[in-house]
Amino acid sequence: MPKYAPRRHPKTASPPDRPRRTGLVTRWEPGESYGFITADEDGRTWFVSRTPGVPELERGAAVTFTGSGLPPAGKRYPNAWSVQPVAR
Repeated sequence: MPKYAPRRHPKTASPPDRPRRTGLVTRWEPGESYGFITADEDGRTWFVSRTPGVPELERGAAVTFTGSGLPPAGKRYPNAWSVQPVAR
């Protein structure tokens, strides 16, 4: 019987082949369930949704995250996953 890798929720688990990126939260309104991150390396904007494991974020907070780099079909921004605040 073949062994299967455990399933991960795509927004809370970091795929092993995707590097962690750094950036700043540029939009996150109190009480909202989503916001945007601007990546340090290239200035691209990433969409982040508050899901289990993603803390409440404040505008200007430094974070690390992963993501595919390509927006989902019909969307403007790529999704940021596994978002974690960091001290700068």
